[in-house]
Amino acid sequence: SQTAFLSITPQPDPEPEIVNLSWTPPEFRDDGTALDTTEISAYEIEYKNQSTNLSTTIKVDGVLSSTSISLMPAEYAIKIATIDANQLKGQFSEAFLFSIGN
Repeated sequence: SQTAFLSITPQPDPEPEIVNLSWTPPEFRDDGTALDTTEISAYEIEYKNQSTNLSTTIKVDGVLSSTSISLMPAEYAIKIATIDANQLKGQFSEAFLFSIGN
């Protein structure tokens, strides 16, 4: 009888991808009063891997309106909140769903 030879080819680990995020600063606070861009201290961005339910939160300086993050292939939900000069955090935006590498 012939001997079968088994060959195993491992798949390379998925590589993270750089995701560029940008946003428009809000003009109003949650209570409807005006919010000047000079009053914005920071932005809090939360992104959640939809399959693992693991969330990551980052803070971005308030003078910025963009940042980049490195994400592994998966489906994500991302949302953003504004923090003013008095460290009052507004409500998070509606979550935006997107996929990386799928």
